[in-house]
Amino acid sequence: MKRTIAILFSFISLHISAFERLHIGDTYSRELYKEVYKSTSNPHIKRLIENTVLINTPQKGDLARGTGFYLGKHNSKHLFMTNEHVLSKRFDCEKVQITFLKKGLQQGYANCEEILVAYGKNIKMDMTLFTISDDDAERMLGQGLELDPFSNLTSGTKLVHNGFGVKRPASGSRARDLQKKYNPKVGKDDDCVVVSPNGTLKTISTKGGNVANTFTIGCDISSGDSGSALLDRETGKVIGLIWGAGESLDDDDLISSQELHQKIVGSNDERVWKNMGFAISIPKIYSFIKYFVEER
Repeated sequence: MKRTIAILFSFISLHISAFERLHIGDTYSRELYKEVYKSTSNPHIKRLIENTVLINTPQKGDLARGTGFYLGKHNSKHLFMTNEHVLSKRFDCEKVQITFLKKGLQQGYANCEEILVAYGKNIKMDMTLFTISDDDAERMLGQGLELDPFSNLTSGTKLVHNGFGVKRPASGSRARDLQKKYNPKVGKDDDCVVVSPNGTLKTISTKGGNVANTFTIGCDISSGDSGSALLDRETGKVIGLIWGAGESLDDDDLISSQELHQKIVGSNDERVWKNMGFAISIPKIYSFIKYFVEER
């Protein structure tokens, strides 16, 4: 039986029992960030790791888990981006913990300082910009990622992402500790590409509302990856914001890497919009946030 995860694979891992992961291609390929950081020669991947942050929010007595990333200092504010369903204005910003990397890949901690904008599915979006203080930001290893407001979203473009997706929801007495564990995994296999046809964007309907300007990807993702930056592996710029996924296939129906590249990428195959990961186009939402990320 196919498991539907179209509810956008919420970051609230403790409360999702059915969702495990979206697996595309021959293998489920995610590598622990420390191992990738030491072995990769790609400076863009190193920067992605340096600027990825863990977001923990209090949720009905539990602790929720999502991903975010640092955009650098703009107009005297240290800006971060994530999904609105990860961090919205209903949360007390000061109680939201941000875990980041310091020198030596050690972990540093900060609290959310201010939520600047939070655009939800009521207006067909899923994006939040927030800040941390100058003192906290000074300890960060990352210097910020660059958004690409002009990406053409070409089919087959090689991508890379780094997020806190987990195969199974945390449970039991150690659940809170597991939710706070800084253990992001990098996705950069050959199947992690833009799948939808060149420049094609759609509005995806979910239980919580609609998300416009969505394109699809073949990257392996799972609960907790919401809010991850999606980088063009060649340019190193952020072209998408991961927010959810379509239907996860049973093992017997998994799409092989060969079939993905030969029959599905860039095609009108129904699986392009049914069984892939979802990301919001940065060029399409740039106009909503350029006030904050461009110097004034």
